Amino acid sequence: MPLDVELFYDSVYIPIMKELENPVREMVNRQYPFIATETRPEVLEELSLMIKEIGRRFLLSLHDMMLWQKSGKDLREIYPKLDEWAVQYPALRKKKNRSFVYR
Repeated sequence: MPLDVELFYDSVYIPIMKELENPVREMVNRQYPFIATETRPEVLEELSLMIKEIGRRFLLSLHDMMLWQKSGKDLREIYPKLDEWAVQYPALRKKKNRSFVYR
């Protein structure tokens, strides 16, 4: 295994995958309250498998992007809307100030 892949695996992939399940499960429980009441072991195991699979795909995609960028290629070739997303997504995270003057 190449050194950079091994370093990514040992220093990024393994630690993140170990810590991923509980925060994602909490997020799923907040987003879908009916899942929070689920007690069937088969369903809980399937949810754990889904979380691990999504985490794996995300981290490997991130690694691919990192390698693509290291090789000197432009990520805009893969993601033509990258500049648009870079502006759009941070704007979605800004806290909206609400005015309660009308009350």
